[in-house]
Amino acid sequence: MIEKTDLMVDVHLSLFFVVAGTGGVPEPKYSDAFLEVRGSGLICFSAAPEHTAKVRLEWWQGRPPPCPEPWEAQRIVELERGDGPAAIVPLADGVSSTFPLGDAPGRRLRAHVLCRGRKKIRQLNGAVPSVGTEVWLIQLWFP
Repeated sequence: MIEKTDLMVDVHLSLFFVVAGTGGVPEPKYSDAFLEVRGSGLICFSAAPEHTAKVRLEWWQGRPPPCPEPWEAQRIVELERGDGPAAIVPLADGVSSTFPLGDAPGRRLRAHVLCRGRKKIRQLNGAVPSVGTEVWLIQLWFP
């Protein structure tokens, strides 16, 4: 692993974004999926409409090893690499954190996105979950 950052991200309207460069925030299309990819952006759909999720963003030299912890949802996707750093972008508050990426705008990036805590949130039947109930791990690398 080259670099990592741990964040507490405010989730609004059940989502937050990860943008790989300055490509802008993609327009979400709500679905039952936990993740959508649009251009240089990941749209991360939470199990609760308003809460604070724990998010770890990692940058790897190559594909990361398998994670030993159990995860409820995971997916490997490919996205565009725009100019500038990656950013975690909550819907309401603008950029909450930026994260440097290796040079190579225009190259494709891979992302392994993992999530847990979703079942626990659904069991709350609409009550606001405690901070960090939903946990996201987003691992980025060049293929």
